[in-house]
Amino acid sequence: MRKLFVSLAVAASLLCLPVRPARAWNGAGHMIVARIAYANLSDSTRARVDQLLRSHPDFTSIRQRTGLQQSHPDFGLAVFMRAATWPDDIKGDPRFHEDGEPPTPPRPGFPSMERHRGWHFIDTPFSTDGAQTAPAPEPNAITELPRLVSEIGNPAFPRNRQAYDLAWLLHLAGDVHQPLHSTARFTTRHGPPEGDRGGNLFIIRLSQNSTTNLHSFWDGLLGTSTTISSVKGQGTSITNAFPPQGQPGTSPKAWADESFGLRERVYSIGSDSKGAPTPRVTQSYRNDSRLIARERAALAGYRIAAILNERLP
Repeated sequence: MRKLFVSLAVAASLLCLPVRPARAWNGAGHMIVARIAYANLSDSTRARVDQLLRSHPDFTSIRQRTGLQQSHPDFGLAVFMRAATWPDDIKGDPRFHEDGEPPTPPRPGFPSMERHRGWHFIDTPFSTDGAQTAPAPEPNAITELPRLVSEIGNPAFPRNRQAYDLAWLLHLAGDVHQPLHSTARFTTRHGPPEGDRGGNLFIIRLSQNSTTNLHSFWDGLLGTSTTISSVKGQGTSITNAFPPQGQPGTSPKAWADESFGLRERVYSIGSDSKGAPTPRVTQSYRNDSRLIARERAALAGYRIAAILNERLP
């Protein structure tokens, strides 16, 4: 989730900070998407994925985050789910550095020690009040996802590189299915170069005394619990509500375009032009948003599984 608390969002706007948090869904959301994907892997692909992730250069850290012994029946699932959160976990890890900043020392097995914050989204621009827009910066999720897919299962790349790519694929595929990771609204209040930063700078009211930003609201729509039982239950509930239909699409660009196509529903909460009041989240908006989020999580899981079943049969 590209999460910014309100005070930080204002500060970043005023100080023109070059780095911004870049996440989509919270940890629970990414784990739910991974849970859905894992449940839809073939038996042979699941075995290959389990083995591949053991080659991840940060496998020890990922394994520890599961809190499970390797003998636990859910250990493979837990590693897969925690691998999906790994690209967010490294944002606060001093071993890694921001893109364009002085590099931290290289570590064995890591293709890169950059945090790659720009990979997490594709800010396709739009405006509803005639404000000037700016093109989405690169690299972004859509420049990177096809490359990651092409390297997984490719014997030309070492296993540690493929495992590193797999964690990024799990994460970024989830990211671009969150609508606010595929768009940025430009208004008279938030213009170029970044607009409202995928809703991070668009302040909304949850209640009389509580505000947040639109992006953070969407990040939390799948819940907050990261216990295995809760994530498994959520995954089952979502797939029961949105079962697979037809052949899952495996084009990351098409996924992002779908998310961008939801912008009118996402931004129906209100205006962000100069002088507009802070919009309040209604129950109707909350219900519609949760419906969208659950369907997008299901689609992300099915599509990740389809790619892995093809690349790692």
